[in-house]
Amino acid sequence: MRIQISALITILISSFLYFNYSKNIYKNRIQKSELRKGLAMKIEPANGLAFGTKADNLTFDEYQEITRIKWFPKLQKNADSISYHYTYDGFLPDYSFNVSYNLPKNIGIDSTEFKYGKIKIDTIGNIKRISYSEYEQ
Repeated sequence: MRIQISALITILISSFLYFNYSKNIYKNRIQKSELRKGLAMKIEPANGLAFGTKADNLTFDEYQEITRIKWFPKLQKNADSISYHYTYDGFLPDYSFNVSYNLPKNIGIDSTEFKYGKIKIDTIGNIKRISYSEYEQ
């Protein structure tokens, strides 16, 4: 009886893990493949410190994909025309990070992610251009 219960529990747990793993494979390989291809075309090496990347005209979804693997601050869902420039030393804690994006004029800015740097806001017609920069030297 114990062996049957142990086998049943093992099969149930294994099935659950295989199902979740298959779901993640589908999401990462099939569902997000076009997003990642477009993102790979936009990201390029950045000049500055030893390492870094930059990209221009990102969509909110593309930027969100980058923040999954980087510490970059999260932006509001209404953000578009996102550009960033990130360089870092690799050995020392020196880094430089700049991000700018557009928001509709009537949307407030959620600055909870912007703790360590400076925010600049320019209004052009019905659009606010938000620029955030932080660095450590």
